[in-house]
Amino acid sequence: MQIPYGAFIAIMILLTVFINDRLPRNNRCLVAVLFLFPNLAGSFGLRFVPQSSQVARLICYYLTGSYNASFVIILSILTGNIAGHTKKVVTNAMIFLGVCAGNIAGPFFYKSDQAPGYALKIWSMIVANFVEIALILILGFVLAWENRRRDRAQGLVPGDNADYVRQLELDRTAFSDLTDKENMNFRYLY
Repeated sequence: MQIPYGAFIAIMILLTVFINDRLPRNNRCLVAVLFLFPNLAGSFGLRFVPQSSQVARLICYYLTGSYNASFVIILSILTGNIAGHTKKVVTNAMIFLGVCAGNIAGPFFYKSDQAPGYALKIWSMIVANFVEIALILILGFVLAWENRRRDRAQGLVPGDNADYVRQLELDRTAFSDLTDKENMNFRYLY
């Protein structure tokens, strides 16, 4: 029963990467949110589809696999927006610790007295997904705003000759181990 779930996850990840690659630059946040919607639909289905509809509930369970595709894009957003070796290593460790803490805490939402529906767990998934969608959209807005602020501070207009000069400066500072906050040539991906 897990083989189709794993195949669905693999297809969703490949589809996410394909779609993200075909879209204009800086649409990762939107792609991440897009692939959270099937997960939300599956979560609502697990909560509200009757226990007697086993096939429908199984399909709803499979739909929750789209979260993995969103997670891959979110990881690419996080790692693509960190500059400086030390900062990147610390950030990756914090992400790993957060994932581990979530994996440890998750099972505690399954209360045996709520079997087989596990209302607390399903609602925690739904609420967490809505919070995640809000945070992703806020992050995308903040990163876009910061890019525009840096362009204005450097007097850059996208597409003009100054853009070429900035690219030369970016090449010069690319390997200087400056963090994204220190390097004003750094532009965030969102």
